[in-house]
Amino acid sequence: MNARSLPLIRTKLHRPPVTGEIVCRKRLHEVMDRALELPLTVVSAPAGCGKSTLVSHWAESLDEPCAWLSLDSGDSDLTVFVSYLLAAIETVVADACPETRTLITAPNPVPIPVLGGSLVNGLDAVDSPLVLVLDDYHRIEPDSSAHEILWFLLEHPPRSLRLVLATRSDPPLSIGSLRGRGRLTEVRLRDLQFTASETSE
Repeated sequence: MNARSLPLIRTKLHRPPVTGEIVCRKRLHEVMDRALELPLTVVSAPAGCGKSTLVSHWAESLDEPCAWLSLDSGDSDLTVFVSYLLAAIETVVADACPETRTLITAPNPVPIPVLGGSLVNGLDAVDSPLVLVLDDYHRIEPDSSAHEILWFLLEHPPRSLRLVLATRSDPPLSIGSLRGRGRLTEVRLRDLQFTASETSE
């Protein structure tokens, strides 16, 4: 069975639930709200620092539709990655990017610029705001073409799309370039550390 015929695991598209006992970290939610204004938000810290919990709790509070995708190493394959990306988007925008879906099922590989251009155009046709969370992004292999597709989206950001990456390490993207152009929101380990008042709560 090749990557094109693998069934999608639908549970990877479910946002992790948050319990009623969670401490609401309002200061971080306010930082995350910038994700609604800029193309990319990176939440980067080691394992166990509460990245997914923070992003899930923040996403729960949004008025905007939020799609979720929990990644694993198998998603490093470009066809699998884009298939899951589309499946996640379709949980909030039905029948999004039909041309891109046709391209990834083509018998021969499609060049990255063609695939990326189709994805950008399809997402730009979405009228309503859309937040897309990619959790555990560090599981994508460093040499994967998935990074090229993601960078294509960031270089030509669709009007409606806001990307949020939760990761244990910075992705192999030009983070400095995005930071310099004012296109990036960042939440780091120092931000995730509890303040005295949060610890008391």
